[in-house]
Amino acid sequence: MSRNNPLQFASSLIEKLRQFLLFLLPMLLILFVAGSIHFYSDYEVRRNSIESSEHLNIQLAKKMVTNDISRIVSDLLFLAEHINHASPNAENRSKMITDLFRTFAKNKGIYDQLRYIDQDGMEQIRINYTGGHASIVPIGALQDKSERYYVKQGLQLEVGNVYLSPMDLNIESGEIEIPHKPVIRFVTPIKSQSGNHNGIIVLNYLGSELIQNFRRAVASISKRVHLVNSDGYWLSHVNPMREWGFMFNNHSIFQKEFGTEWEKMNQVRNGQFVTANGLFSYASINPLQVAQLRSGAAAHVTTTLPNQYSWRVIAHLPTTELESTPIGFFKQNRSLYIAILLFIFILSWILTHNSLRRKTFELQRANELRFRDTLEEIHLAALTIAPSGEILFCNNYLLHLLRKRRIDVIGKNWFEHFVPQEEEQESLRQLLSGESESSSSTYHESGIVDFRGERRLIAWTSTTALNDHQQVESVTCIGQDITEQHKTREELTKLARAAEQSPAVIMITDLIGGIEYINPKFTDLTGYSLEEVLGRNPRILKSGETSQEEYRKLWQTIGSGNEWRGILHNRKKNGDLYWESALISPIRNEEGKITHFLSVKEDITARKQLEEEVQSRQTELDQARTLAVVGRMASMVAHDLRNPLSSIKMGLQILSKKKDEDPEEMELHQIGLEQIRYMESILEGLLAYSRPDDLDLSWSSLDKLIETAISAIQNQVAEHNIEIITHYPSTLPTIEVDKTKMRRVLTNLLTNAAHAIHEAAPKEPKITINARMDLDEGGPRIQLEICDNGTGIDLTERDSLFEPFVTTRAKGTGLGLAIVKRIIEQHHGNIVLQPNPSAEQESGGKENHSHRGTCVIITLPTFHTEPAPSPVDSLKNTPETFIQTTTSPTE
Repeated sequence: MSRNNPLQFASSLIEKLRQFLLFLLPMLLILFVAGSIHFYSDYEVRRNSIESSEHLNIQLAKKMVTNDISRIVSDLLFLAEHINHASPNAENRSKMITDLFRTFAKNKGIYDQLRYIDQDGMEQIRINYTGGHASIVPIGALQDKSERYYVKQGLQLEVGNVYLSPMDLNIESGEIEIPHKPVIRFVTPIKSQSGNHNGIIVLNYLGSELIQNFRRAVASISKRVHLVNSDGYWLSHVNPMREWGFMFNNHSIFQKEFGTEWEKMNQVRNGQFVTANGLFSYASINPLQVAQLRSGAAAHVTTTLPNQYSWRVIAHLPTTELESTPIGFFKQNRSLYIAILLFIFILSWILTHNSLRRKTFELQRANELRFRDTLEEIHLAALTIAPSGEILFCNNYLLHLLRKRRIDVIGKNWFEHFVPQEEEQESLRQLLSGESESSSSTYHESGIVDFRGERRLIAWTSTTALNDHQQVESVTCIGQDITEQHKTREELTKLARAAEQSPAVIMITDLIGGIEYINPKFTDLTGYSLEEVLGRNPRILKSGETSQEEYRKLWQTIGSGNEWRGILHNRKKNGDLYWESALISPIRNEEGKITHFLSVKEDITARKQLEEEVQSRQTELDQARTLAVVGRMASMVAHDLRNPLSSIKMGLQILSKKKDEDPEEMELHQIGLEQIRYMESILEGLLAYSRPDDLDLSWSSLDKLIETAISAIQNQVAEHNIEIITHYPSTLPTIEVDKTKMRRVLTNLLTNAAHAIHEAAPKEPKITINARMDLDEGGPRIQLEICDNGTGIDLTERDSLFEPFVTTRAKGTGLGLAIVKRIIEQHHGNIVLQPNPSAEQESGGKENHSHRGTCVIITLPTFHTEPAPSPVDSLKNTPETFIQTTTSPTE
């Protein structure tokens, strides 16, 4: 009794707690939902207020900046108007402008310099304002500013228009002035009495005045507001060390810290949004547009300076300051929610007490009925055993199983007559002795001997009955014959272990392809676990390399009840591709109906790679043999034709120099000479392509190689009036290349571009050359782009253009690009052809070309490493394939 009472008490206590939680938790959930709605409503009200305040502050800052710019433009136009009406006398006019500038600078106090610059870009008058004093710069100290970008822009303006330079730090004698002096240059032209241009006025506005006004306008949020230019560099920041980064090559910009937010701001000029980093409110300002609108001129900018005219005012409120905290919300409403919690606990306890009383009563009645019905009508084996092992009761099902009469069973010892093995008696003996730590019912399996003397396995569920002294009075056991199920389970276990340990990939799907089973080999191969693929379609492994027709035939085959064998190219979880040989067959039930599909697959990636390697080596060997044949042919042709061609060429040249020769005959001589040169270029191309020689590597500057190539085609550039635009970063490193071969590559590509431009005849013929450095896993690489606005390329033919003897030109040999690609690949680089998007936009879609203009993109490593020898290398030095090469450009 002392041992059972604590157990019953603990069980009762656990039941009460469980029932209490069943009532309490739903009520707490409802309270939580209601509180969340209350909290969210409070948060929305607070957030809307914050967003409105942030937006208002940003608009105030924007208005202040535009007002300052408009005020400066008004001053500029005022000065221009007075100068336009000044005396035409040069001496009087100069004195009047000087007095006007000095008075204006002293009274305003916001201009660093006021200058009058003539049509030639020479300063005529300059007033410097320093420390509250306006001083006139002597004539000898006046400077030539004709090369400054703002002077060039100002001289191009019409009278009444205004040019506004980007805001940067003032530079004196090539150095940034200390202390830093932010400056914006306002420029407008002036006219003479005759109405012609007579120079420009330049006001150097002290940008610190604008920045101070901006900070005063946003004083309430000054610690989280930014003023940045269009490249993301700070013009105003709470930390002065982060300002003017573009002047000091400091790459700390707003875009690096908030990349996602910067992309959103670039899509819409003004707005407000919330991300994981907080609330961002912003407004864009175009100072130049504001200045031109104030002057009444159209906002038209022709400058090629970096796009720093667009400023952006950004207010950033971190997430921690934007969101309401649950702790603060609870403190505000704690009295209400504490009262509700107390009410919920009391109500849950009352409901628990009543529910347990009702369940106890119902359980007692149900147990009595269930026990009686079980013993009388159950179709399972049932018996009751005394603590001594004596059988007190058995039902008809057990008697039928034993093929015995009731009189032959009742009163017999169960363990001695019906349980064959001692170890199978242990669980039931513990129940009878009261030593079991289990609750009122236990489960165990044991064998009995039937009427044939065979062992039958029975799964027993035993219930202990206690007397008033809490001692075991009897044990009632209900059993099910699981002999056949046990055999089946053992067979299934063997099959499961075979599948689990199989070296092949095994997968079972339902009729619509939903995965129901995979073995560990599937996970080892693909990286997907059972939890990740359960219920999903095997199409998650599709790589796109297997055609839809193959999948359609697969499903038709297995859907009709047949096996499908084939090879699939699939993709692993990490993105790697692999090959597998698959056998997919249907699984049928006892009625012959297909219920599932079984896939048994073998990873054959290594075998496929070996086959591809063998095929690749064979292809390279075939190509090497072909090149050897071409080399021998080219040598023979060159040897047999060069001397005759030279003789014919010399004769035609002598004939073409005769002064009294008939014009028609001279034209025929020139045509003959052109054909001879064309044949010579074909021979040179054959020789260069069929026998590539080794690289003569040295360190060289790419920009010098390009300039040399440009000089080589200077006649074509001048003939077709082509503009060549180059851009090389100052940080572009030297590269290790064969200078002669690389010059040939560049000359060939530039020649092709010039021919394409000549055929297209665009309004503005142009070749653009851009070079930059990239970093990848293989190290630093140089990327070179050569773009033209010529006839362009057909996307369906761009890959074949690198094949030998393929050309789109009437007189092309078809070997130029093939040789170029060979040289680039010798340098471990790659080359691609792409349509020129900028040329396509310029054409406006008016031409009958799918693409207008071509970009050749070359990628080269900065240093050279030797590759493994190929079949071509093994053949190129044999005597029978030795051919002289040339470095002349070929088409």
